[in-house]
Amino acid sequence: GTQAASVGSVLVLNTHLDHHSPEARIKGIQLIVRRLAALEEDPPAGSGRHLGSIITGDFNCEHCEHCAEDGTDSASVFQALISAGFRDTCSEKADADCPFLTFHNWRGEEAAAGLDIAALRAQGVHNKHIDWILWRGQGLELQSF
Repeated sequence: GTQAASVGSVLVLNTHLDHHSPEARIKGIQLIVRRLAALEEDPPAGSGRHLGSIITGDFNCEHCEHCAEDGTDSASVFQALISAGFRDTCSEKADADCPFLTFHNWRGEEAAAGLDIAALRAQGVHNKHIDWILWRGQGLELQSF
């Protein structure tokens, strides 16, 4: 988990981005980044010192460098978060513990049966999950996944 280093407040946001429209996902994440920045800059009265922000949710796209090559919006959505200073839990601490696939189309383990995960990882694909946990803030430190 992520622990607060001292007394203060942590802004937590959970989202579910659109599953049909890449444009809606990109615009949605841009809106989220802007709104969080505004709340971090001017926290609600009585909330104490802002320690950081956590975003969780179903982003309905992978966060990967190779995605731009296949025409998906994933690189844009993830890049918007990284550019805004957010850090990804799976990239930072949990590669071995991070689920490779979180979307299974209601087929459970069968969904991953046709994937050669070792070959994909050898090609630089660390995971294909669409559910992410990201954070930013000097008052937060990732302890474990």
